[in-house]
Amino acid sequence: MNPLERWGFRPKKANDPLRLGSKSFVRTILTAIAVGGLVYTTFQERARSAPGQQTLRSYVEVRDHDNHLRDIIPCTTVVFLTSGTTYTRPSDWNNGNNSIEAIGGGAAGLPRFFQCCGFSSAGGGGGGAWAKATNVTLAASTSYAIAAAGGNTTFNVTTVVAVGGSSGTGGAAASCRGGAGGGTLNPGTSFSRSGGSGGGVGSPIGGGGGGGAGGPNANGNGGGSSNPCTGDGGVGGRGDGTFGGLGGGQTAAGAAGTEWTATAGGTAGSGGGGGGGNGNFLAGGGSGGLYGGGGGGADYATGGQGAGRQGIIVITYTPLITVGIRRRQYLRR
Repeated sequence: MNPLERWGFRPKKANDPLRLGSKSFVRTILTAIAVGGLVYTTFQERARSAPGQQTLRSYVEVRDHDNHLRDIIPCTTVVFLTSGTTYTRPSDWNNGNNSIEAIGGGAAGLPRFFQCCGFSSAGGGGGGAWAKATNVTLAASTSYAIAAAGGNTTFNVTTVVAVGGSSGTGGAAASCRGGAGGGTLNPGTSFSRSGGSGGGVGSPIGGGGGGGAGGPNANGNGGGSSNPCTGDGGVGGRGDGTFGGLGGGQTAAGAAGTEWTATAGGTAGSGGGGGGGNGNFLAGGGSGGLYGGGGGGADYATGGQGAGRQGIIVITYTPLITVGIRRRQYLRR
């Protein structure tokens, strides 16, 4: 058994970044410190707030020596949107201290192409871009769209727009190119970073690697081209510079990013690109990593290309709590 599963964590799924599995709520104690007759305990809660929406919340509970609750101090709330179309503003939303980040969908690698003399491999798909807006004033209800492979992820139509990657080309080695990564800076978006481009084809035997997704720290890295001498598939590009999921080796899937949930037991971040296929091994391109990783290009023999991975929206805010009523707002009944 995987050691993580022994502690209740489940294998990575696109719509389960906090690894809740069949559970709807998990509460964990992070730290407990006694100071001057009071005990300060930091809790972290993972919850499924709505279909396609998961919330990671942390707060400090203050109790006296008789274990009477004296106060609750909110820290940060993080919401992950992986499906659905409507976000309802929470009661403790803070217009003055929030951020909304998104990653576009990574594009799939292309399938093999037929030439005059037979089949040829193809280029890898580009990674999705990352975009961010800060201190957004929310209406009671806001529409959003989570990108599938190669699509744009948007929040409130234009408030945040993370562009998806594009697919590459196939054909003669000289004209086989990987797909472009998602572009940067869209109207209304405060910050953005591009996804990495897919790798091209240096040999008609192996496919190009997929590009890594852009992220909060850096652009995604481009996928490598297939080796012109050996026919090996290109390596996928890492997401978010050196911070996101690793790119897959030839024929292997890219790794999921972990930038946003590394301390929560789940994984959500900028995915790495899938490795390109290798016709010598009769193995197709690898899938991109969650979220936004581009797929590896197909090899010439099997024609199997790697899938691009969907996007995500991450909402982070410091709760706006009125001191006199914050216990009622934060205590679970």
